[in-house]
Amino acid sequence: MSLKNRLNALLALLLSCGCWSAQASGAPRPGQSTVDETLQFFGRINAASLLEPAGSHGSIGTDFGAGMVSVTPPEHNTLLNSQLGEDRGGKSLGIPRIWLLRGLPLPVDAGITAAGLTGSGKGSAFTQVSAALQWTVYEALARPALTIRGSYGKLYGVTGTTLSSAGGEAVVSYGILSYFTFYGRIGAVQHEGVVTIQPQQFDSLELRESGSSPLSFHSSWLEPVRAAGIRLRFGATRLTLTGEADLGAGINHADYGAKMSYDL
Repeated sequence: MSLKNRLNALLALLLSCGCWSAQASGAPRPGQSTVDETLQFFGRINAASLLEPAGSHGSIGTDFGAGMVSVTPPEHNTLLNSQLGEDRGGKSLGIPRIWLLRGLPLPVDAGITAAGLTGSGKGSAFTQVSAALQWTVYEALARPALTIRGSYGKLYGVTGTTLSSAGGEAVVSYGILSYFTFYGRIGAVQHEGVVTIQPQQFDSLELRESGSSPLSFHSSWLEPVRAAGIRLRFGATRLTLTGEADLGAGINHADYGAKMSYDL
């Protein structure tokens, strides 16, 4: 082979290596999509709703409630299955939740909500806590009400996972005869999460990694808030029942919540 041909072959080899390296550097990190999907599932839990129409509770009003939220985990996610302790993909997961909303001076209310899943046997446990502050911009008899609400939530107890969520939304509601109140929420939630995977998990999660050091994956995303609900008041009592559908993840992946509450 002549010197010219050898140089051309070497140049072609270098160019092919350079192209491969560029593709490899731009390729998604192995395992990142699984981590993103896992955090997005927990993000739906962490972006907790107050299940509350627009309106102020006054300076001494207090609302206490208990109920359940329902979310559906994604299928075929080995990381999420290991964190939940079982394969719940495609099956609705019910999570108990409590709420407390307290009226403050001016048309401002503060609320807190907490949820937990207690593991038994091979299951795992986690806790979620959110705080919210809302300002009722407009409220009048026989007219729609408008409330601006901000919230911040944290997830606890999920192995190797940290997640925080901060959101803002506008809530519009309209009541009929004091017994039926329809409302809608629209806004956005910013999530920040980190998942740390131990070396003994590499094979089961198909990460194709070697070594003895844990791997950390970071994920940050903005999730839209789109929800609609209805509150029913039982006659002249202080008992109310609220149901809500959260369509932020799409109509085919809606989450649901129900709350029985008592106005103190």
